Amino acid sequence: PPFGVVYSNNPLIVRLFEEEGAEIRRSPMYERDRFSGSEIRRRMLEGGDWRPLVPEPVEDVVDEVEGVERLRDLDSDDQ
Repeated sequence: PPFGVVYSNNPLIVRLFEEEGAEIRRSPMYERDRFSGSEIRRRMLEGGDWRPLVPEPVEDVVDEVEGVERLRDLDSDDQ
């Protein structure tokens, strides 16, 4: 769907969307040592306990959009 703003701190994502003329907003990093996206995704993929690593509203959104299942689908082989 159409969107007005892209939120990202990922340099590749920022560059790609800037090249397309999208408005980019970077979010401040919050407790970066605790809230590591790589660690959270690893735990999700391996069935580990990822919930203590995110704020409760993030848990709610991940559950609502079936985020763990979506991540596992993206990580699966295409064969």
